[in-house]
Amino acid sequence: MLVVDEEGVYGLVTPRDAVRAFAEGVSLSVRISDWLRGLSSGVNSRLINSDANIGEAAAVMTARRLNHLVVVRPGSTHALGVISSLDLAVCCAGERLPAGAPSASFRHAGPTVGQIVAQNWHLAAICNRGATLAEASMFLAASGRTSAAVALGGDSPPLGLLTENDIMRAYVDGWPRDFTVERWLLVQESSRPAILPPLLVPPSTCLTDATALMLGASRPGLEPCRHLVVKGAGLGWDGVFSALDVARALCSLGSELEVAKTGADYLKVSMVMKPVDAVPVSKPGDTLKDALTSLLRHHQHGSIVVDDDNTFHGIITPRCALQAMAEDAPSETMVSTWLHRRSTNEAPREVTPSASLMEAAGVMTERNLHHLVVKDPSPDHFPVGVLSSLDVVRGIASMRSQLPFSSLGWLWSVRGPPSCALWPV
Repeated sequence: MLVVDEEGVYGLVTPRDAVRAFAEGVSLSVRISDWLRGLSSGVNSRLINSDANIGEAAAVMTARRLNHLVVVRPGSTHALGVISSLDLAVCCAGERLPAGAPSASFRHAGPTVGQIVAQNWHLAAICNRGATLAEASMFLAASGRTSAAVALGGDSPPLGLLTENDIMRAYVDGWPRDFTVERWLLVQESSRPAILPPLLVPPSTCLTDATALMLGASRPGLEPCRHLVVKGAGLGWDGVFSALDVARALCSLGSELEVAKTGADYLKVSMVMKPVDAVPVSKPGDTLKDALTSLLRHHQHGSIVVDDDNTFHGIITPRCALQAMAEDAPSETMVSTWLHRRSTNEAPREVTPSASLMEAAGVMTERNLHHLVVKDPSPDHFPVGVLSSLDVVRGIASMRSQLPFSSLGWLWSVRGPPSCALWPV
């Protein structure tokens, strides 16, 4: 952890310092500046210029027996970051990837979020601040988007981001349908500690970096990050990049080389899907409110509906909340009734475990679906998992790892919802 002030880097605190403080019986109330002042090694011994190469960093660490160096702008003490011995180990491992794994140079690729937002400009969702929750629900359901920028009006920047999770929470909690979007955002701002503010990214952010940002923003106990706000040089937003836009971006790739650069050609649905045991389960006799409450409690976006005979009936997602709010459907509506009502209008959403991630992305994009049910080819076979647009994000983000599929389970356990697990290939 960097310790800085207005003049530059003051010091660096590492786990080794914590061990030393414990061994020496240092009080927890000691100020960090006083603690650093008492250390024999100052920060100057840890500085390395950003234009130094990896070999030079390794030599400094070895000579000074250090595990962390502060990377500064040449000729200054302005900190740009920290490099650790583990970073060097990972970098060296990247030169010796196992056969069949994508090259390290391919991990930062794909179209930019700005390009995807511009290509799908007709899908942009901007909601007036005076719109009601019911109107916003109808708007999102019709546009196929999972979020809308709430505009102040005119050329003013947006007020905030309204997501389908907001609608789902409002529906479950029984908020009035005529409650305005602006009031909803203001009321909820201070009462939603489990929800992170939207991440702002420049239009130049490439696809693999965007997926890594979404993955990195997800933490156990928090709602997963499914949206990035694309902000250019002006006051307003260029657009909102969602998890489904990652699937759209994959479908927009024009050559096998571009696909290979993202690592999507290396992924199968079975590698990145959530196994059925990790997916919330609802019963046909449950109410719609019960099923949606389960999604909110588990911080997930898909619940399979199974009866006592282990017969699969369908899937409940946040889009059900959008449609229910728009149609003023009672929250006590039975899940079986709701699924029967939707069955005639819903596009098929099944995919096989052996399908490639590119095939699944094509189905999601063509049918505007955020969740696919993973089933074997047999029509009566029970689902083996659920693939969400966020799982597609995790799959692409995992390609940034040096050993992608041996570390994907670790990435999920550390950065994803706790119920996610690596499905054996």
